[in-house]
Amino acid sequence: PLSTPAVFAEADRLGLPRSAREIAEKLRVVRAALAAGAAWPAELFVNDLEPAALSLCPAIGDALAAGREAGAEQAMVSGSGPTVVGVFGAEPPPAQPPLARAQAAAGALRSRFPGAVAVVPVDAEFAAVRELP
Repeated sequence: PLSTPAVFAEADRLGLPRSAREIAEKLRVVRAALAAGAAWPAELFVNDLEPAALSLCPAIGDALAAGREAGAEQAMVSGSGPTVVGVFGAEPPPAQPPLARAQAAAGALRSRFPGAVAVVPVDAEFAAVRELP
């Protein structure tokens, strides 16, 4: 287990925080790529807190490596950790669909990482604000 305050303190100690200007520029690049229908730029698929989480809990590195070995195109720490996320994107046919690949990977990883699950992202409709009845 990692506490969020401890991970942020470690990030500060390591000198990891980016400036607001750097973050705004990365956000602009991501939005432009997604608006054009391009894939998420791999070099921007990062969590700035990952090095701090790894510093405090080196075992996270094993989970990151296992996710990549299981076929995830990207693997990263979620939030301040220790949860690891693997992303399975669409591959050209006749490859399995991303969800099937993620489900197979989760099944293969479960013996080492009992909490391994496969999920799908929600769409904008799911996230829409609604009035309660």
